[in-house]
Amino acid sequence: YQLCSGDMNPTRLGRLVTLLGLYKRKHFRQKTSGSRFLNEMASRMEAQAVSPEGFEKYSLPMLHKATQRVADFLDKVPPSRLGPLRGMAEQVKEAVEQFEAFAKKGEDEYYTFRPFMVDNRYVFRADNTRALFQRIDPADRELLPWSPETIDWYDYWLNIHLPGLRKWVFPRLEEGDKPKPRRVYTYASLIELFNAATKNHAGRVALRIERKGREERYTYGDLRECALRAAGFLTEKGVKAGERVGLLSG
Repeated sequence: YQLCSGDMNPTRLGRLVTLLGLYKRKHFRQKTSGSRFLNEMASRMEAQAVSPEGFEKYSLPMLHKATQRVADFLDKVPPSRLGPLRGMAEQVKEAVEQFEAFAKKGEDEYYTFRPFMVDNRYVFRADNTRALFQRIDPADRELLPWSPETIDWYDYWLNIHLPGLRKWVFPRLEEGDKPKPRRVYTYASLIELFNAATKNHAGRVALRIERKGREERYTYGDLRECALRAAGFLTEKGVKAGERVGLLSG
């Protein structure tokens, strides 16, 4: 924040929306994968900055209603009636589902960042930084250039920032959104399995023994206690780890 550009060369949110729209149009027109029809449609959709009130009152409900209507329509049409258009309908349905998830995620992020974009008006100043920079030796100043007033936001966003996001950030975000396969934990040894089972299910019944018509129950906690006592007894008798022990029952 001390090296901000907002005091001398600010860029407004409306301008960023316009630049994002230009980049989106270029992206979808150059895209070779997916449906050509959907890519062309996406490239022609223009983004527009609106007021917070208008976004919350009209934009969000309209997005939810539109996607729901398209999804309901596609669900009601029998696949047999679509004929050769069945493949395209499946692509449209998948695109609608992706857009609905995208809209929901955008809504959540909007309310998360609303205090920073709408509710408060922040002012960034770099007077002290600029004064300190002027005191630097000219040779050192060449090694540490800082001239926010010369930033071309059009060139930066379309040729640096957004291509950088596509290359380094978006793939990781998409990877994180994919459902991850469920991993089943495997124990390294029988001892680890025994310790985990007797701790996690200490109150559950592990063994039932009937003696002279009377049932005795031992929980996993009791089983662990008995095993520890047996281990202590064997240790006192000089039995070491790895040695074999025979158990006899009378």
